[in-house]
Amino acid sequence: MSTQVTITRERRQSTLRLFMTYMIHNPPALIGFIITVVFYGWAIIEGTLQLLGMVLHNPVLGWVLLPYNPFAVKYAAAFKSPSITHLFGTDNLGRDLFSEILYGTPTEALISILVVGSAILIGGLIGMISGYFGKYVEEAGMRVTDMFLAFPAIILALAVEAAIGRGGAINAAIALMVVWWPTYARLFRLRPLG
Repeated sequence: MSTQVTITRERRQSTLRLFMTYMIHNPPALIGFIITVVFYGWAIIEGTLQLLGMVLHNPVLGWVLLPYNPFAVKYAAAFKSPSITHLFGTDNLGRDLFSEILYGTPTEALISILVVGSAILIGGLIGMISGYFGKYVEEAGMRVTDMFLAFPAIILALAVEAAIGRGGAINAAIALMVVWWPTYARLFRLRPLG
């Protein structure tokens, strides 16, 4: 038992060492990793504050860490260019764009996880079923996948969103999921051994 725990610990340490070596020798990957950790870390903190604000019926908790109230309308400050006081400038109602982006981060993080997760689930199932059964099932599954891959991704996403109707984040997430699942279907297509 102790030998198995030691092997598992050594394997974990070697994986961490390999990851750290890769990050040190690949600065763009390190920068991307840091940005991703900061993005999802902020999404968790801000999302928790927004949920706490909804539970306690105190919406101010949702923007307590932001530089400005993202909903405060100030017509005198409309269309200001980026500066020290407003990092990304202001919109047509004088709201601080940086605060609005920080406030919307939890929603964007949740949508990104749902889109990639559902695309992996759907594409993975189609790919594995196609590869496992082979012959006609594989041919049908991969030709449907090819039909989706034949269209440029952005045009297909716009067409799907137009077909299901203009809407909020849910329709955009569905459109992105439709665009992404074929890639995962190709990746997950497995052939049985023998």
